[in-house]
Amino acid sequence: MYIIVYTLAVERVGIRELRNNLKDYLEQVERGESIEITKNGKTIGMIVPEQRGDTTVNRLVAEGKLTPSPSGHHGVRLPRRVRPSAESAPTSEILDELRADSR
Repeated sequence: MYIIVYTLAVERVGIRELRNNLKDYLEQVERGESIEITKNGKTIGMIVPEQRGDTTVNRLVAEGKLTPSPSGHHGVRLPRRVRPSAESAPTSEILDELRADSR
């Protein structure tokens, strides 16, 4: 059993909303959440929590691709690597079939 503690959701907020409720949004960032700032619906920047250490998870959080779970748990347990069986088709063939099906 594996527990993923990061999600891909990032809150989006317009400039006016951010300005009017800056304190609330900064409190969210202090809790580890990222805020995407928009202008006329287009992303112009992000506010992300300070990250300690240089890990892949920290980098993805800083880029806004991951946000910490609301539980505040900061660890990530990744599934073990699975090797394909000898009978399985090569990945390239599977991808070619999927691409052909989507055309």
